[in-house]
Amino acid sequence: MNRWLLSAIFLLAGTIIGSSTSFLLVRNTAQRVFESQYKTQCLDKVNMLRQLKSGKATTLADDMEQRLPDWAAGVPVMLSSAQSVNDVLWQVQRYYEESAVAVPDKLRPLLDRLPPRPLTSCEKAEKGSQKTP
Repeated sequence: MNRWLLSAIFLLAGTIIGSSTSFLLVRNTAQRVFESQYKTQCLDKVNMLRQLKSGKATTLADDMEQRLPDWAAGVPVMLSSAQSVNDVLWQVQRYYEESAVAVPDKLRPLLDRLPPRPLTSCEKAEKGSQKTP
């Protein structure tokens, strides 16, 4: 009986210690990833703001436009949710439509496979205002 009780105590203690350690490791790893992403986004925004304030808006726009195909091509790899992939790629598609820039050959197959884009709230409101006289 004592041996069984001692084994149960060790099993319970091991389970508690193991799960607590696993939780802390996973939480710390997730926190570091989030902090890294947030830091990168903040630095990117500050860099963009500095370039805009220094009168380099055209240079910034040209640089971002040149990099957009590479960023967009990575979206299906980096995002696991099909809805998230579609949301991002619809915005890329909208950019090319609204700016009258030719879609690069690298992106054309990716954008052609997208399902039809739903209307935005602004487009719905505009469509609704056109119907009423």
